[in-house]
Amino acid sequence: MQCAKNQWSRGMESPDARRQRVHREVQLKNRLRLSAIGGYTPGGSGFDAVLVGYYEGGKLIFAASIRAGFTPSLRDGVFRRFTGLEVEQCPFVNLPDVHKGRWGQGLTAADMLKCRWLKPRLVAAIKFLEWTPVDYGTRGLSQ
Repeated sequence: MQCAKNQWSRGMESPDARRQRVHREVQLKNRLRLSAIGGYTPGGSGFDAVLVGYYEGGKLIFAASIRAGFTPSLRDGVFRRFTGLEVEQCPFVNLPDVHKGRWGQGLTAADMLKCRWLKPRLVAAIKFLEWTPVDYGTRGLSQ
Protein backbone atom coordinates (compact mmCIF):
# COMPACT_ATOMS: atom_id res chain seq x y z
CA MET A 1 0.00 0.00 0.00
CA GLN A 2 2.86 2.35 0.74
CA CYS A 3 4.14 1.93 -2.83
CA ALA A 4 0.75 2.87 -4.30
CA LYS A 5 0.57 6.04 -2.20
CA ASN A 6 4.01 7.07 -3.46
CA GLN A 7 2.93 6.57 -7.08
CA TRP A 8 -0.13 8.76 -6.57
CA SER A 9 1.95 11.50 -4.96
CA ARG A 10 4.25 11.47 -8.02
CA GLY A 11 1.43 12.37 -10.40
CA MET A 12 -0.56 9.15 -10.77
CA GLU A 13 -4.23 9.33 -9.86
CA SER A 14 -5.92 7.19 -7.29
CA PRO A 15 -8.96 5.31 -8.59
CA ASP A 16 -11.25 7.61 -6.56
CA ALA A 17 -9.60 10.76 -7.91
CA ARG A 18 -9.87 9.47 -11.48
CA ARG A 19 -13.56 8.64 -11.02
CA GLN A 20 -14.24 12.15 -9.66
CA ARG A 21 -12.29 13.80 -12.51
CA VAL A 22 -14.14 11.81 -15.18
CA HIS A 23 -17.47 12.70 -13.53
CA ARG A 24 -16.56 16.43 -13.62
CA GLU A 25 -15.57 16.18 -17.30
CA VAL A 26 -18.85 14.50 -18.19
CA GLN A 27 -20.75 17.24 -16.37
CA LEU A 28 -18.85 19.95 -18.27
CA LYS A 29 -19.45 18.29 -21.62
CA ASN A 30 -23.18 18.11 -20.95
CA ARG A 31 -23.68 21.85 -20.35
CA LEU A 32 -25.41 22.75 -23.57
CA ARG A 33 -28.20 25.19 -24.23
CA LEU A 34 -30.21 25.82 -27.36
CA SER A 35 -30.32 29.57 -27.90
CA ALA A 36 -32.08 31.83 -30.38
CA ILE A 37 -29.87 34.10 -32.47
CA GLY A 38 -31.30 37.61 -32.24
CA GLY A 39 -28.50 39.64 -33.77
CA TYR A 40 -24.83 40.05 -34.48
CA THR A 41 -22.03 42.56 -34.42
CA PRO A 42 -20.55 43.20 -37.87
CA GLY A 43 -16.97 42.19 -38.51
CA GLY A 44 -14.43 41.53 -41.21
CA SER A 45 -15.86 38.15 -42.26
CA GLY A 46 -19.53 39.03 -42.04
CA PHE A 47 -19.86 39.11 -38.26
CA ASP A 48 -17.63 39.44 -35.24
CA ALA A 49 -20.03 37.89 -32.72
CA VAL A 50 -23.56 36.47 -32.62
CA LEU A 51 -26.02 37.68 -30.00
CA VAL A 52 -28.03 34.86 -28.46
CA GLY A 53 -30.82 34.55 -25.95
CA TYR A 54 -33.45 32.26 -24.50
CA TYR A 55 -37.20 32.47 -24.14
CA GLU A 56 -38.78 33.01 -20.77
CA GLY A 57 -42.50 33.64 -20.55
CA GLY A 58 -42.71 34.17 -24.31
CA LYS A 59 -40.07 36.93 -24.24
CA LEU A 60 -36.56 36.71 -25.66
CA ILE A 61 -33.93 37.38 -22.97
CA PHE A 62 -30.39 38.32 -24.03
CA ALA A 63 -27.86 35.78 -22.74
CA ALA A 64 -24.50 36.37 -24.41
CA SER A 65 -22.40 37.60 -27.26
CA ILE A 66 -20.44 34.69 -28.76
CA ARG A 67 -17.24 35.05 -30.75
CA ALA A 68 -15.44 31.77 -30.03
CA GLY A 69 -15.70 28.51 -31.93
CA PHE A 70 -16.30 29.76 -35.47
CA THR A 71 -14.03 28.48 -38.22
CA PRO A 72 -13.90 30.72 -41.31
CA SER A 73 -16.13 28.36 -43.30
CA LEU A 74 -18.65 28.01 -40.46
CA ARG A 75 -18.68 31.78 -39.98
CA ASP A 76 -19.45 32.27 -43.70
CA GLY A 77 -22.20 29.64 -43.63
CA VAL A 78 -23.86 31.15 -40.57
CA PHE A 79 -23.67 34.67 -42.00
CA ARG A 80 -25.37 33.53 -45.22
CA ARG A 81 -28.30 32.30 -43.13
CA PHE A 82 -28.83 35.83 -41.78
CA THR A 83 -30.03 36.98 -45.22
CA GLY A 84 -33.68 38.01 -45.12
CA LEU A 85 -33.89 37.96 -41.31
CA GLU A 86 -32.78 41.54 -40.68
CA VAL A 87 -35.09 43.77 -38.63
CA GLU A 88 -34.78 47.32 -37.26
CA GLN A 89 -35.83 46.63 -33.66
CA CYS A 90 -33.83 44.74 -31.03
CA PRO A 91 -35.69 41.46 -30.25
CA PHE A 92 -34.28 41.19 -26.70
CA VAL A 93 -36.53 42.60 -23.98
CA ASN A 94 -33.79 43.08 -21.37
CA LEU A 95 -31.55 45.41 -23.38
CA PRO A 96 -29.85 47.85 -23.08
CA ASP A 97 -27.79 47.17 -19.98
CA VAL A 98 -26.82 50.07 -17.76
CA HIS A 99 -23.19 48.90 -17.64
CA LYS A 100 -21.08 45.94 -18.66
CA GLY A 101 -20.72 43.00 -16.30
CA ARG A 102 -17.62 41.73 -14.56
CA TRP A 103 -16.37 39.76 -17.59
CA GLY A 104 -17.45 42.32 -20.17
CA GLN A 105 -20.79 40.67 -20.96
CA GLY A 106 -23.83 42.78 -21.61
CA LEU A 107 -24.76 45.34 -24.21
CA THR A 108 -25.01 48.99 -23.32
CA ALA A 109 -26.96 51.49 -25.41
CA ALA A 110 -23.69 52.57 -27.07
CA ASP A 111 -22.84 48.94 -27.93
CA MET A 112 -26.31 48.40 -29.37
CA LEU A 113 -25.72 51.09 -32.01
CA LYS A 114 -23.13 48.78 -33.61
CA CYS A 115 -25.41 45.71 -33.64
CA ARG A 116 -27.53 44.32 -36.45
CA TRP A 117 -30.80 42.72 -35.35
CA LEU A 118 -32.40 39.55 -36.67
CA LYS A 119 -35.74 37.83 -36.39
CA PRO A 120 -35.01 35.09 -33.86
CA ARG A 121 -35.62 32.22 -36.30
CA LEU A 122 -32.19 30.56 -36.10
CA VAL A 123 -31.15 28.37 -33.16
CA ALA A 124 -27.60 27.71 -32.00
CA ALA A 125 -26.40 24.94 -29.69
CA ILE A 126 -24.15 26.70 -27.18
CA LYS A 127 -21.69 24.88 -24.92
CA PHE A 128 -20.68 26.69 -21.75
CA LEU A 129 -18.80 26.09 -18.53
CA GLU A 130 -20.90 28.14 -16.15
CA TRP A 131 -24.27 29.87 -16.12
CA THR A 132 -23.97 32.76 -13.68
CA PRO A 133 -26.74 33.52 -11.18
CA VAL A 134 -27.63 36.94 -12.63
CA ASP A 135 -30.34 37.33 -15.27
CA TYR A 136 -27.87 36.38 -17.95
CA GLY A 137 -24.21 35.70 -18.19
CA THR A 138 -22.20 32.75 -19.23
CA ARG A 139 -18.54 31.95 -18.94
CA GLY A 140 -16.48 29.71 -21.13
CA LEU A 141 -18.72 29.95 -24.19
CA SER A 142 -18.18 28.24 -27.48
CA GLN A 143 -20.42 27.56 -30.43
